[in-house]
Amino acid sequence: MDQPPNSSIAALVSGIVNDLRELVTVELKIAWAEVEQELRRARITAIRLVVASGLIVIGGLFLMQMLVQLLYSTLNWPLWICYGAAGLVAVVAGAGMAARGRR
Repeated sequence: MDQPPNSSIAALVSGIVNDLRELVTVELKIAWAEVEQELRRARITAIRLVVASGLIVIGGLFLMQMLVQLLYSTLNWPLWICYGAAGLVAVVAGAGMAARGRR
């Protein structure tokens, strides 16, 4: 309503188009800022998941080593059999998880 009452139609249409262009520009900037914020959150989440996965793998390796030492000290089996048994446990557990993940 900045235009005087006797403005031409062309001037009014031009004002509407400029206002619309400004509105679209502001909306696009807001949308882009929201996308950037979501990407930052996703990146942080991905980093945390990678670190957590690494720690889980390290913990699993220690647990498998513990299982080998437990078998070796309690059953007096040769060390290579103990490692084979621990490996078999890991393979069976992994296959079970993979089969369950397919469902």
